[in-house]
Amino acid sequence: MTKNITRFFAIILVSILSQTFASVKDETPAKVKLVVQIVVDQLRADQLDKYSANFSDGGFEYLKKNGYYFSNTKISYARSATGPGHASIATGSVPAYHGIVNNDWYDRISKKKVYCAEYNGIISPQNLIGSTLSDEIYISQAGKAKIFGVSQKDRGAVFLAGHFGKAFWMADDSIKFVSSEYYYDKEPGFLKKYNAEIKEDNYSGYGWKPLYEPERYVNFTNKKQTEKFGLARFDNPYEPSALLNSPLGDSLTFELAKFIVEENRLGKDGHTDYISISFSSTDKIGHYFGNSSIEFEDQIYRLDKLIAGLIDFLDKYAGMNNILITLTADHGAKDSFVPSNGNCNSAAESGFNGSLRAICNDFIKEKLKVNFNAVEEIILPNIYLNEDAVKNNGLKVEDVEILLKEYLRNKNGIYDVYTSSEIERNNLLLNMISSRVINSYYHKRSGNLYIVFEPEIPGGDKFYNRSEHGTPWNYDVSIPLFFCGPEIANGRNDDEVYIEDIAATVASYLGLKLPSAASGKVLRLKRVD
Repeated sequence: MTKNITRFFAIILVSILSQTFASVKDETPAKVKLVVQIVVDQLRADQLDKYSANFSDGGFEYLKKNGYYFSNTKISYARSATGPGHASIATGSVPAYHGIVNNDWYDRISKKKVYCAEYNGIISPQNLIGSTLSDEIYISQAGKAKIFGVSQKDRGAVFLAGHFGKAFWMADDSIKFVSSEYYYDKEPGFLKKYNAEIKEDNYSGYGWKPLYEPERYVNFTNKKQTEKFGLARFDNPYEPSALLNSPLGDSLTFELAKFIVEENRLGKDGHTDYISISFSSTDKIGHYFGNSSIEFEDQIYRLDKLIAGLIDFLDKYAGMNNILITLTADHGAKDSFVPSNGNCNSAAESGFNGSLRAICNDFIKEKLKVNFNAVEEIILPNIYLNEDAVKNNGLKVEDVEILLKEYLRNKNGIYDVYTSSEIERNNLLLNMISSRVINSYYHKRSGNLYIVFEPEIPGGDKFYNRSEHGTPWNYDVSIPLFFCGPEIANGRNDDEVYIEDIAATVASYLGLKLPSAASGKVLRLKRVD
C-alpha cells in the first residue's frame, strides 16, 4: 500500500514538473513562413552514422551541419508501428492519450476490427484524440494557415495533417495519389493535374539499379547480392505492387509535395503554413528485402539525395531562413541478420497469431472446467477477452487475465505479458519495458493482455531475412531527430529525449499553445546569438 502511494505521488510530481518545463518559453517565438515536417518510415538513428560515408553534402549531412540534432531520441511506448508513431509526432503525446494504440485494434462494441486511419468507412483522422501541431498552427491563425500532409501510406499523411488539414496518399495497388470525402467533395484540381502526369506506362521500364559499385556498400559481402537486385526479385516487376516496394514511392511523394507547395503558394501569403512529408519506401523495402540488404542501403542513399533535393527546392522557393524543417522517424526496426536458431519476433508473432486464440481458449476451458471461448479476438500484441461471456459464467475478468498471463509468459519466445487490470490499478513493477507498455495502453482500444516477445540477437548467416518492428526493444524505439530553421544554431545533444517532445518543441518555437493532449516536454534548442 505504501509503495503504491509513494508511486502515485511520484507520478503526480513528475507530471507537474514536466508540464511546468513544457510551458516555459524564455525564447522569442521564431518567425517562420513554412513548417516542413519530414518523417521517414522505419529509420534507426544509428543507421545515419552507419551509412554516412556515402551521404551527399545536401541531405542528412546538411541537417547535421546546419540544424540541431538529438541523436538519442526514443519512442516511449511499446507498439512501435506506423500509426502510433505518426500520431505521437503529430500530437506530442503517446497512445495512452491520443488513442492510436496500433495500426489496427478490436472494437468490443461493434465486434469489428478497426483500422487506425479509417472512421465509418472513410480515411480520416477521426480516431485521433486531441489536437495536433498542425491544428494549433491553423487555430492560431484563425483558419488562414494552409495545412497539408503527403505520404505513400494513408496513416502516414492523415495524422500529421490533423483535423483541419488536407491529406493525400497513394491508392491501393496504384501509383496515383488520392484523398477522401473527409477532405474534399471531389478530387481537387491540383491533384487531378498532378495525377494526369503519372501514367503507369511511364514506369513500365522503371529501372532500380545500385547507385554505386557493390564494394562501396557497407552491407556488401559478395557479388551475389547484386546479381538479382531490387525489382528483379519480383515475378511482375512493373506492377504497382512491386514498384511500390522500390524507391519510386518516395520519388513520387517528393514530387507531389513540391507540387502542393507551389500550386498552393505555401508560405507566400503572410502567415505560417504547414506540410508534412512521410517517406514510406524505407519501411516497404526494409520489410521486403531486410535492412541489412544492399537494397535497403541503396534506398537510404536515394532518400538522402531526395532530402537534399527538397532542401534545395525549399531554399530557392522561400529561403531556408523562412522555413523550419524537422526530420524524424516513426520507428526503427530489428536488424535482418538473425541467427537461424535464435529468437525471432516476426516468427513468434506469425506462429502465434494463427493458433494463439485456440491455445488460450483450450487452456481456459481445461483449467476452469468451462465450455465457452474466453478469448474474443487477437490483434497482436493485444489479446481481447470476451468480458461479457467471462462475467456471465461467474468468473472475474481480472482472474482470467492473470491465469492467461501466467500461462503465456512461460511460453518460449515470450518475454512477458501485461494485463489491463495491472495497468489500471497501477500494480506493475516499473521498468523500461513495463513503462512503455503503460504508455501504449488506452482502455477503450487496448486488449486485456499485452504480449512482449523476447528481443532478437544480431548476427547469424541468414542474409535475406526481412526486417520487422513493433516491439519496445531498443532497435525498434531508437530514432533520429533534427530541427533546422531560423535562429536555430548547429549542435548535437546526446541526452535521451522522446518522440512526443517534437510537437511540444515546435509549438514553443512558434509561440503556440501545446496540442491539447501533449505529454512531451519542450526541448531547448541552441539559438543563434
